[in-house]
Amino acid sequence: MKKILASLLLIFSISALFAESQIINFIKGNINDKTLAVREASGEDAKWLSNQALAFIIQNKKILGNDRDLEALAVAAIISITPENLKSLSVNDKNFLVEELIQLFDLFEDSNTVQISIISKFIAIKEEINITPVISLLNSYIENYDLESNKNSVAKSVLSALQVIGTEESFNHVYKLWNDPKCENIKNDLQNTLIALIPLSMTEVLNIVHKDNIKDLSNIFYLVFDLSIKNPKFSTNSLCEIAENVLNESIIIIENSSKITSELISIQLDAIKILNENKWTRASGLALTFFNVAQKEYEAGLISEDDFSYVIESLLNLAPIYAVSPLTGYLEVLNNQKENNADVSTVVILSVINTLGAIGDKSAFDSLLATTLLFYPEEVLTAARNALSGLRW
Repeated sequence: MKKILASLLLIFSISALFAESQIINFIKGNINDKTLAVREASGEDAKWLSNQALAFIIQNKKILGNDRDLEALAVAAIISITPENLKSLSVNDKNFLVEELIQLFDLFEDSNTVQISIISKFIAIKEEINITPVISLLNSYIENYDLESNKNSVAKSVLSALQVIGTEESFNHVYKLWNDPKCENIKNDLQNTLIALIPLSMTEVLNIVHKDNIKDLSNIFYLVFDLSIKNPKFSTNSLCEIAENVLNESIIIIENSSKITSELISIQLDAIKILNENKWTRASGLALTFFNVAQKEYEAGLISEDDFSYVIESLLNLAPIYAVSPLTGYLEVLNNQKENNADVSTVVILSVINTLGAIGDKSAFDSLLATTLLFYPEEVLTAARNALSGLRW
């Protein structure tokens, strides 16, 4: 037992002497000695040495300029900061440490290594500190990012951090940069950050949707669409709300423009598909408006019969109560065309008949009966008879 106690005392004595020697080495040594002391320290001594190293660096950086030894000391000091060591610090001490790291980030604007180390450390200790000033730092970096610089690696690190701690303000800054054609080198990183921030930034997303600009409408819609595919946990309500606003805005743009682009039509069809698949009946009125718009687009040869048929069939999920009247009215239009020997798309009329049959409202009786009395192909006549037999009285 005595030997064990003696061994323990010896170990403690050696540890104490080792720790003391690290502190002495830091105080008396050159920059390389200070770096070694910080790297080899642990526990309370590591906290003390880290604080001393940060103070030394901040005091001397402007004097020493781009000094590799000082850069190595900075990295060692940053690495030595751990969440465990921060737990015992007061709120004021934690805030002071954050201020020092932010100051260090600005001082080492010439060092990608130091800046990336600081960003990584902020994420590692985010649960122990007030993250607000850090977010402000990262937002400011993106807002003022120079695309002509060689700081792509730092920008990527900032964007990665914003994916974790970013806010709606971050979304706005990242979106603006993402739209810059010069940002090709970090385009994917910007896009991934936007996708990560969309759930937090619905107001900002909808503001972009309503900018009355086809490019912005397309960009933001397909970002959200991409997010919904990559992340099945993304809110269905949010996805449908955005799709509803996108469809509405596309209709407004068409009404105010003499030219309908294929891009705009694609946006409309993809938006109605999202609403239909999720049975978003909140958009029933919009769905009926789009039915009228799609009818005009179909008659103008801007959308295919298959696409128009999909729009018609979507009314079953989106506006079953209110769709009967416009659908029976359109069926009467098609019947009149048939009576006048005009071509009527079998695909389109079948979608109208089958949708009316699925809804089953008896007010469709007259128009469906009239259909059975015309010279349509047998499959159309059969569909009309089946629809009639399924009406509810």
